[in-house]
Amino acid sequence: MRKTRAKKLPLAPDPKFNDTLVTRFVNN
Repeated sequence: MRKTRAKKLPLAPDPKFNDTLVTRFVNN
């Protein structure tokens, strides 16, 4: 589902996706 590797950002919703989905990938 993820085309590009999620960057290592802090535990916060990505501004581009504006969702916690990205945070979940980073968390996992």
